[in-house]
Amino acid sequence: MLQEKLLAQVAAVLNDAGIDYVVTGSVVTSVYGEPRYTQDADVVVAADPRLGEVLARAFEPPRYYVDAQDVNESLSKGLICNLIDTDIAKKVDFHPLKAEPFERSFFDRRRKVLYGGVDVWFPSAEDAILSKLRWARVTGDGERHVRDARGVYEVQGTTLDESYLRKWAERLSVSDLLAVIKTQDRSIDNGR
Repeated sequence: MLQEKLLAQVAAVLNDAGIDYVVTGSVVTSVYGEPRYTQDADVVVAADPRLGEVLARAFEPPRYYVDAQDVNESLSKGLICNLIDTDIAKKVDFHPLKAEPFERSFFDRRRKVLYGGVDVWFPSAEDAILSKLRWARVTGDGERHVRDARGVYEVQGTTLDESYLRKWAERLSVSDLLAVIKTQDRSIDNGR
C-alpha cells in the first residue's frame, strides 16, 4: 500500500529527529476499526522549528514536494501544510498541535503502533472515536465520521475506557453521537 509506505517513511524521519507527533484521521480508524481507503494521511505535530528543514532534507525533489519555510510558517500560524510524493500522488498533511485540553489529552495518551514496519505514534482508540465524533459535529459530514467511530467502537469493544469516553464526549458536546454508535453496536450484536 503506497500511502502506508509514505506515512511510515515520514514517521521514521520524525522518530529519528525526535519530533513529537501523532497520526490522525482515517488512517487511525483503519488501524483500530474497519479499513477505509484514503488519499492522504494527517499528522499532528508539536511545535518544533527544525521540522521544515528535517522534512526537506529527508524528502528531496523532484519526487517530493515540501518547502521548509512554508512548513514552519504555516504551522506557526496554526495552518495546515503538506508533503507530496509526486510519484504516487499521495500526501501527508501536517497540523499544528493546538493548546486546547482535548488535543493535549489526545497527544499525551498517544501510543506506538507498528505500522508499515515502523513504530508510529497513534492516538488511543478512545481518542480516535472522540476525534471522529467531534469532526462529525464540526464539519457537518456526520455520516462518514460517525461510521468510522462506530467501526472503532465495534472492533475495540471491551478494551475501551468507557469512563474516559463519557467524560470527553460530554466536554466535547458529542454525547448524543457516542450514544448513537453504542446503540448501533448493540443492535448489531443483538441481531446475530
